[in-house]
Amino acid sequence: YTIQRYALGFTEGAADVTVRADGIWGDGTSAAWAKHTGTEPQPQPGGDPWERCTVTDVSHWQGDISWPVMYEAGARGVIMKATQGLGFVDPRLAEHWPAVRASTDLVRGSYHLIELDDDPIAQAAHYVDTMADVGGWLVGDMRPALDIETSKIDEAMEKGASGSLVRDRILTWLQEVESLTGEAPFLYISPRGIRHLGVDVRPLGEYPLWWVKRMSDPLNDPEVQAPWAEAALVQWSSTGENGARFGVSSTEIDQNIYRGSAQLLRQAETFQEDWSR
Repeated sequence: YTIQRYALGFTEGAADVTVRADGIWGDGTSAAWAKHTGTEPQPQPGGDPWERCTVTDVSHWQGDISWPVMYEAGARGVIMKATQGLGFVDPRLAEHWPAVRASTDLVRGSYHLIELDDDPIAQAAHYVDTMADVGGWLVGDMRPALDIETSKIDEAMEKGASGSLVRDRILTWLQEVESLTGEAPFLYISPRGIRHLGVDVRPLGEYPLWWVKRMSDPLNDPEVQAPWAEAALVQWSSTGENGARFGVSSTEIDQNIYRGSAQLLRQAETFQEDWSR
C-alpha cells in the first residue's frame, strides 16, 4: 500500500512512499531518492541501500495496544519500556511482552531508563532480572537498550556529578548488561545530551547508536557525532496524531527508522540464542 509523503511530513507531495509487505520504506528507485536527497545511495548489507523499516517505542503511557494494527500500519519492530532506576517496572510490561509474539511478527525489544545518580550495576541487575521475570529474551528478540534522557544527565550534574562520572555510569550499565546477556545494548541519546555531558564520549562508541534527531524526512540519514559513523536507529518523530494509526490509545507515539530492512533487523540486531535466568 502507499502513503502520501505529505502525510508523513514530507514537503514533496507529488510522489508516494510505498511501504512494502515486508515493512520497507521506499519507492524502489535509487535515482529518485538520489534526486530527493541530493546524495547517491551507498551499498548496505541486506539489500537495497534505501531500505528502511519502522520501529516504534512504547510504554504504559500508550495505554491499550493492538499489535496487529501496529504491524499493519507498517511497523516491523517495537521497543517497550521495561524498567527505570532501581525499582520501577512498567506496569504494562508483563502484559505487552508476551502479547507481541502471540499476535504479530513484530520484532520485540525492551529498554531501561537510567537514573544517573543511582548505582548503574544495580540498575542493570534490576533490568535483566525484570526481563527474566517476564520470560527473558528469545531468539529473534531485539538486543537490550538503554534510554539516556538529557534531563537525567542534567539532574545528576546538578547534584554534583561530573560529566565524566555520568559518562562512566552509562558505560558501566552498558558493559554490565552486555556481560549478563551476551548482547551489546542500543544506546539512546540525543545531540543535546552529548553536549550537556561535555566530555569525550569515545568510550561509548562501541555500542550501537539509537539517535534522537527530529526530521521531516525519515528516509534521510542524519549526521551523527563521533565516535559513531552512523546510527542504527533514529527516533525521528514523537509528535503528530499517529497513535490510532499504530493501534495505541494515546494520541502520539514515538516513531523510529531502522537503517535497513526488516530482514536485516532480524538478522543483525537480535538474540541468536534464548536467554533466561
